[in-house]
Formats: sequence, C-alpha cells, structure tokens
Amino acid sequence: MKKYSVPLALFSSGLLLLYMILELVEASTFPFTVVVFVSFGLSLLLSLYVLITQNWRPFAIQISVLVFAVCIPLLFQVEVNYYHFLDDREQLIEMLENGELERTSDDGSSVSYLTPDAYKRAVGSNQLPVVSHYENEFYVKFWVDEPIFNPNGAFEGFLYSSNGEFPATDSALYFYEYKQIDANWYYVSDYSSDLEENCLFLCGDMITND
Repeated sequence: MKKYSVPLALFSSGLLLLYMILELVEASTFPFTVVVFVSFGLSLLLSLYVLITQNWRPFAIQISVLVFAVCIPLLFQVEVNYYHFLDDREQLIEMLENGELERTSDDGSSVSYLTPDAYKRAVGSNQLPVVSHYENEFYVKFWVDEPIFNPNGAFEGFLYSSNGEFPATDSALYFYEYKQIDANWYYVSDYSSDLEENCLFLCGDMITND
C-alpha cells in the first residue's frame, strides 16, 4: 500500500485544487464535492500512516496542497469574482437602464428589482439593490458572497456608479472607505479589514470618503 501513497496523494490533491478553482467560479457540484473531500481525507489518513513508517513525501504533498488550496482562493476571490461575472453585471445594468427589470420595492432613494434567474449568481441575491436612482444617476450593489454569509447585514462587494463618481457622504449610500477598480466600478466593504486585505491585484489604494 505504501508504494501507492504518493500517487494517491497527488491524485487527491489534484482533485482538491480543481475543486477550489471550480468554487471560485461557483461551478462545483455537491457530488463532486463529496468525492473530493472523501478521497482527500482517506488519502491524508494513509499519508499519516506512511509518515509514521518513515515516508514523509505523501504527507508533505497533501499538507502543502491543503495550505495552497485554502490561502490562494481567498487571496484572489475578489478578482476572480469580478471578471467572471462582469459581463452578466453589465448586461443587468443595461437592462436596468432600458426598464426591463421588475421593480419590487421603492422607498424613495433606494429601489429594488427582481433579479432574473440567470443572473442570481452575478448579483449574489434575489434582489438587485439600486440606490439614489434619479434619472441618469444611480448606484448598483453586487455581492462578492451570498448575503447569508454576512449575518450582521454587512456588505462586501462591488459598486457600480453610472456617472463614475463615488457616492457623497450625504447620500443614501455611504461607505467610509473604498477602492476604485476603473471609471465606473468600485470595491466596497462595511469592514475596513476586509477592504484592506482583499482586492490587492485589481484595485487601487484605499480611499477615505471625506
């Protein structure tokens, strides 16, 4: 069994890396997830057994891949999410401008629209929140993660500005700090720590919204 430990470690580690890549673009399936973690877990147990019997290579391979698989997706999550869903989000903005979306609520400065089924992953919610929707000036929020992962109502994601300007401090949409991606897109978060640690390769420096 020992002679198969290295090939098994490489195979299960490769599956784990493939899973993490698919997770970044939200293309993984539950059966595949089960296969990945069961195979990796069993292979890790075998590696531990082999480690005890003086062959450290399988265990070293799996631990290295595990650290890589955990750290790298977190480091590039914002960048991958931005580019993967950019076309869908721009299509939604065009549909919004053309009046093709169904309005679900309106409290004056903020309006919510029903997210079409095909675009729910791009929005991260069933509702598309549009703030300060006055004529040609509006801001649209897109979540990086599903809101369920923010139990306190915190927001982390992308903000589209129709006029290219970040919302003023006296507007209905306020963020103390932000990072600019391009002329119309910004990365924002309710937590300064998330803002500082994420979007390191896509965004500019943190900007204080005075």
